[in-house]
Amino acid sequence: MRKRKQDYRLRRQKRQQIRQLIDAIESNDLNSVFNLCNSVLDINFPYRRKTPLEVAVELGHVQICCALLQKGADVNRCNQGLNNLLNIACQKGYIKVAEVLIMNSADIDSRNEHGATPLHSAVLNGFVQVASMLLNNGCDVDIPNDQVETPLMTAVRTNNLQMVDLLLNHNCLVDAHNFQMITALMIATGCGYLDIVGRLLIGGADINRRDRYGCTALFYAVSEGYRDVVKLLLSSGSDADIKTVKKLTCLTEAIRKNHIDVAMCLLDYGCNVNMCDRQGASPILVAISQLTVYFGQQENPRSLVNRFIELKCDVNLADNSGIRPLYQSAMGGDFELSKLLLENGADINAVDGNGDTVLHAAAYGNSFDLVKLFIELGCDINKQNDKGETVLWPTISSSNFQITEYLVKHGADINLQEKTEKMTPLHIAIAAHNIKAVRFFIESGCELNKCNTNGQTPLLLACEKGDDEVVEMLLAQPRCKRNCSSSIAPLHIAVEYGHLAVVKKLVEGGWNINQMNNVGQTPVQLACSLDSMNMVKLLLMYGCDLNAHTSFPLLLQLEADDDDSPFFVQEPFYSVTVNKNIDMIKLLIKCYQNIPTKTVKTIETLINTSSVISSLFTKDMKIQIAELMQKAHKYPRSLMEICRVVIRHQLGVNPRAKLDTIEKLAPSHKDYICMVEELKIDSPHIYKTGW
Repeated sequence: MRKRKQDYRLRRQKRQQIRQLIDAIESNDLNSVFNLCNSVLDINFPYRRKTPLEVAVELGHVQICCALLQKGADVNRCNQGLNNLLNIACQKGYIKVAEVLIMNSADIDSRNEHGATPLHSAVLNGFVQVASMLLNNGCDVDIPNDQVETPLMTAVRTNNLQMVDLLLNHNCLVDAHNFQMITALMIATGCGYLDIVGRLLIGGADINRRDRYGCTALFYAVSEGYRDVVKLLLSSGSDADIKTVKKLTCLTEAIRKNHIDVAMCLLDYGCNVNMCDRQGASPILVAISQLTVYFGQQENPRSLVNRFIELKCDVNLADNSGIRPLYQSAMGGDFELSKLLLENGADINAVDGNGDTVLHAAAYGNSFDLVKLFIELGCDINKQNDKGETVLWPTISSSNFQITEYLVKHGADINLQEKTEKMTPLHIAIAAHNIKAVRFFIESGCELNKCNTNGQTPLLLACEKGDDEVVEMLLAQPRCKRNCSSSIAPLHIAVEYGHLAVVKKLVEGGWNINQMNNVGQTPVQLACSLDSMNMVKLLLMYGCDLNAHTSFPLLLQLEADDDDSPFFVQEPFYSVTVNKNIDMIKLLIKCYQNIPTKTVKTIETLINTSSVISSLFTKDMKIQIAELMQKAHKYPRSLMEICRVVIRHQLGVNPRAKLDTIEKLAPSHKDYICMVEELKIDSPHIYKTGW
C-alpha cells in the first residue's frame, strides 16, 4: 500500500514537471526550458499523450529540440498516428528540426499508420527542400505507402514538377505502379499535366505500359480529352491501336466522349480507322451514333465522319448487332449523311441482326425523305424482318401518316401478317389508336376479318381497346363479318372490359344482343356476373332478353347430364344476388318478362338454411333480400308494369327506335315503356347520340 502511494506521488511529480516544461516550450522560453530540463525526473514522460520533444517538434523550436535531445529525449517516439518525430517535422516543413532529428539518429524511413514515410509527407505537402535533405541523407526514394503509391506518384498527383524532377534525379523507379498497375505516367496523362508527362518520358517512363484494365497512358489522356498530352504521347511513339481488356480503342473512346479534336489528332498520326471495339462498332459507326444522338460543344462529329470517308474507311462494317453506318444514319434521320455514305459504297440492301433494312431504319427515324430515297433506289418495300414486320409497322406505331400513305401507294402489302402474333397493319393501327391509319387502310381495301394468334379480328381488337370510333367504321363496312365465334364474341369482350360506347355501337350496328358465348352466357348475364350496373342498364335499354339463355340448345346438354337446375348459376338474378347488389335485384324484378320463381325460391331457401351462404350477407341485407324475394314470387306486378314488360318483349332489340316511328304515341308513354328513369346511366357521354 505504501509503495502504491509512493508511485502515485512520483507520477504526479513527473506530470507537474512535464507540464511546466511543456508550458515553457510553448512559450519558447529557452532559459526556462534549460533550467527545467536539469530538474525533470523523466524527460520522456508524456503529458496529454505528448512528450516535450514532440511539442517542440510540432512548434518548430530547433534550439529547444537540441536541448531536449541532449537530455536524452526519445527521437523515435511516435504519436497516435504512428508518425515519428521526423515525419511530423517533414509534414510541417521544418527542415532545421528535421536535420537535428536525423543527426540524432531518427529513423529516416519510418512509416506511419498509412504507410507514409517522412519523404511521402514532404512530397505530399510540397516541401522540396525538405525532400532534398531527406534524399541527401539516404532515405529510400521508392518506399510505397499503404495504397502502394510511391513518392514519385504522389508528386505527380499533386502536380509538382520540381518535386518530380528531384525524385527522378535521385534515380527513383519511374515505372513503379499501384494495385491497379497504374504508373506515374498514367496519373500525369489522366490529369493533363503536360510538363510532367514530358519530364517522365525523358526520365525513361514506359509509354506503352498497361494497367490491370489494359489501358495505356495514351488511353487515359484520350478519355479525358487532353489533346496536347495526346499529341506529345503520339509523337513520342505511343501505340494508338492498343486495345484495353474490354476491347476499347483510343479512337472509339475519344469519339464516345465527344473529344473530336483528340480523335482528329489520332487520325493525323495514322490510327487504324477500321479497328472495332468490343461491341464490334467501327469508329465511323460510333461517330455517326454520336452525331445522331448528341452534339458536342466543341466540334460537330460530322467533320469527323467526313475525315473517315477521306481516309477510305470501310462504310459497311457491322457491329455485333448487325448495325452499319448507313442504318444508324437512316435511323437518325440524317438525309445528307446517308447520301454521302451511299455515294461512298454503303450497301443499301444490308440487314441488321434483327433483319431490319435501312428502309426500316428510316421509318424508325420518321424520315420521309429517306424512305422516299431508299424506295427510289430499289429497296424492297415488303421486306420483312425476323419478326415478319415490314416498313409499315414502325410508321403506324409512330403515327407518321405521311410515310404510311406513301408506302401503301407504292405497293406496301396492307394484308401481310407478322410472324409472332399474326398482326396485320390494321391490327397494329387499332392497337396504336391510329384512327387516321385505320380509316386509310379500310378505304384502301384491306382484309377486315383476318385473325391474329389470339383469334382476334380487327373488330374484336377494337372492342377490347374500347375504341368506339373504330368499331363504328368497321361495322359500316359490308365486308366486316357480323357472325363470330361465340367464344370470342366482340359484344362479350366489350361488356367484359366495360366499354359502354362500344356496346352501344355494336348493338346499333346490328349485333345480336342475346348471343351466347362458349360457356352459355349472354351479354346481360356476363354484365350481371361482373356487377356492372351501367352495363346492365345499357343492355336492358336496348332490349336484351333476361330469359334468352333458357331458349338455347347449348344448355340442353346440362339437362341431359341430370342437372336439376341447368339455368340456376347462369340466371342473372342469381348473379346479382351473389354480388349483394340490392339495386340491381330491384331493377331485374321490374325488367323480367317471366320472373324465375324457381331461382327466387331456391335463393331464398339457401339464405335461410345454409350457414355458409347466410354468412355472406349482413342482417339488414337478408331482410331486404327476403322482402324482394317475397314480392317477386308472391305479389303480382301492376297491370301497367305487366303491359310494359310485354310491350318491351314484343318490340325486341332497340325498342326506342321502333317507338319513335309511331307519331301519335306521346313522348311520356314512350319514356315509360323504355324505362327512361329506371335505366338512366351514370355516364353522360353515352347519350351523345341516340337516346
